[in-house]
Amino acid sequence: AGYSGVGKTSLVHEIQKEAIGRQATFVEGKFDQLQRTLPYSGWEQALTQLVSYWLAGSEDALAQLGESILEAVGDQAQILVDFIPALERVIGPQPDVPQLGGIENQNRFNYIFGRFIKSLATPEHPLVVFLDDLQWIDLASLNLIQALFAAQSNSSLLVIGAYRSNEVDLDHPLVAIQEQLRAESERVNIIPLEDLQPADTNQMLADTLRLPARECLDLDRLLLDKTAGNPFYFRQLLLALESEALLRFDRSRRRWVWEEELPQRLQAGGNVVDLMIGRIRTLPEHTQRILAIAACIGSRFDASALACVMKQPREEILTHLDPALRAGLVIQSNGHCRFSHDRIQEAGYALIPESERPGTHLEIGRQLLANTAAEDLGEEIFDIVGHLDLGRILIEAEPEQLDLVELNLKAGQKAKGASAFAEAIEYVDIGLGLLGADSWQEQYELTLSLLNEKAELVVFMGRYDQIPSISAVIEAHAKCALDQVPVYMTRIEAATTQMDFSAAVDIGLEILGRLGVEIPSNPSDEDYA
Repeated sequence: AGYSGVGKTSLVHEIQKEAIGRQATFVEGKFDQLQRTLPYSGWEQALTQLVSYWLAGSEDALAQLGESILEAVGDQAQILVDFIPALERVIGPQPDVPQLGGIENQNRFNYIFGRFIKSLATPEHPLVVFLDDLQWIDLASLNLIQALFAAQSNSSLLVIGAYRSNEVDLDHPLVAIQEQLRAESERVNIIPLEDLQPADTNQMLADTLRLPARECLDLDRLLLDKTAGNPFYFRQLLLALESEALLRFDRSRRRWVWEEELPQRLQAGGNVVDLMIGRIRTLPEHTQRILAIAACIGSRFDASALACVMKQPREEILTHLDPALRAGLVIQSNGHCRFSHDRIQEAGYALIPESERPGTHLEIGRQLLANTAAEDLGEEIFDIVGHLDLGRILIEAEPEQLDLVELNLKAGQKAKGASAFAEAIEYVDIGLGLLGADSWQEQYELTLSLLNEKAELVVFMGRYDQIPSISAVIEAHAKCALDQVPVYMTRIEAATTQMDFSAAVDIGLEILGRLGVEIPSNPSDEDYA
């Protein structure tokens, strides 16, 4: 835990070396500030990275892994494939699994995922999962951590999380889960990181400039006043000063020197995002535009996605991206690119005027949708809908609005299937908000489907007080009793979950009566006959 730039990720990457030295597998994923409705994004990144490690190994080892996973999860493996599409390359196509009720579905997902992790994390080869930026974690991912914690009794799995403590208040779900887990066990540890002290920054400056520490004291005080000892900001400020020749190597004196006007220049400078924007603006214009679009896509991106969105050849994208790679603003690994720090992504995003951001996201979503095959839409649905939703205010054509309603419905159904109920209900609500006032007349089936989904989801989330109003709307507009059956089933489940079995029976008898099946609430012997 600590402020942005304090060195959380750097510290964890030092742990990575220790983990690999102990024959452990280290994988990482991060949650994105612009994709908070994307369920399990950090987990999916980490485990996709794990699959890529496997695919790089021998065929015999891959076959053995596939057998081990299938032995652990049986015929329920499609649950994992829906969650980690790349896994299908290891275990092959899997049979569909039946849909269950909300709680049962969540319990099954947690159980299968726990079995999967247990098959991978062994005493001989422990598994370390690093999840970065937990301040942006979705509720489904947080619940998954909680479920894993309860299920894992051995010490072969280590989950490391990092979060900005100043962006997590007492109302943040992370705090509640954290306190609950710490109350249950001593296996949860929190390591707070703080800014560097003057002696540390002075030594770092001396090491960097190859000068005696005493000769760096004045410069150190200036940088400390500006950065408060934040390591990331301190380092980036040094780079900026060097690029502006305020800090330069004097070849005649064979040492680093700094200009007299440095204090005034530092005083006039802005915050860390302003500093990063300044660094990005020194790059070629094409590179700046690519970084801005990449920031919209997320903290991780690939050249193919950028080529699709920007309608340029992939090779041209890589050429324009090269200055950012050389400047250390972007890092390339495992076929993907990522911003070297969240603040750089924020700076790239800030290059787009706020008024233009909805349009940019809308265009990204349109391009991704147009270039995604129908059979692949299920895998990409969250990314596509996320961008389209951010730009939905600009959609004027009714056909495109209706297409987005249907996409939100599909995204909601997929999120529900993965037990990401909070995210699912957000998609459904956006879909309902896009419908016109006459939707019951013009888009009857779509309106009915969205409301049935919402009714089911509010029950899964325990929001039982919302059921009567949703049910009343459906009953008022349903064309026939058969169309009312799903919401009645949901009402029965709500009553049963609350242990009100008498009400559940009454609701069942009521809908049966509407369907023409009369069963008395207190049957006599003749009724049984």
